[in-house]
Amino acid sequence: EVPHTIIHHGIDTETFKPTSNKIALRKELNLPEGKLVGCFGRVRPQKGVDIFVEIMIKVCSQDPKAVGIICGQTTSDHKEFEAVLKSQVTDAGLSERIIFLGMQPSDRLPLLFAALDIYVAPQRNEGFGLTPLEAMASGVPVIATTAGAFEEMVLNGETGYIVEIEDIVNMTKKLNELLSNDTKRRALAKASIERVVQHFDIKGEAAALVRLYKDLLSKA
Repeated sequence: EVPHTIIHHGIDTETFKPTSNKIALRKELNLPEGKLVGCFGRVRPQKGVDIFVEIMIKVCSQDPKAVGIICGQTTSDHKEFEAVLKSQVTDAGLSERIIFLGMQPSDRLPLLFAALDIYVAPQRNEGFGLTPLEAMASGVPVIATTAGAFEEMVLNGETGYIVEIEDIVNMTKKLNELLSNDTKRRALAKASIERVVQHFDIKGEAAALVRLYKDLLSKA
């Protein structure tokens, strides 16, 4: 209702970048071989980690090479939530293919992103959310919900896919499509890198803020 300027957050594209050798990186990180699908962030219902687990149980039953990687802190008030998810994975016989890494050091996160093949952001609600951008900058296509600003980050069909919140059927379908199509995955990965570098680099955010402050000061 008032004049305003929107400046998107950016990420450090010199820190989050693709690897030239995923196989070697996975060995370094002690990650399994296969097609790695990641979901990073705090383990809680808001982040949709339970949705990710449900999807990966379905996908792993169809694709023997699919592996789910869950990375993030679980606070004390969500320990029971995490325990239920781990129990579901165990009951499905997938403890070695849907892996909970827990909280990781910040300097390890860019390597974990680069080791992935696909990133899933299944949030129910979100403010802005940087993880899709960090994945895209790492050359990893993203499947995200309409939560937060994800629709402004991910170009549907060009850098990944956007699905409705809690649309498990469509999310599973899109994930299966990408897992089975290496050519499409590589094309989306290339477009993802280009989009982040052009529109979501942290240097661009800083420059936009400087321009805005200078403009405000000139009018003061």
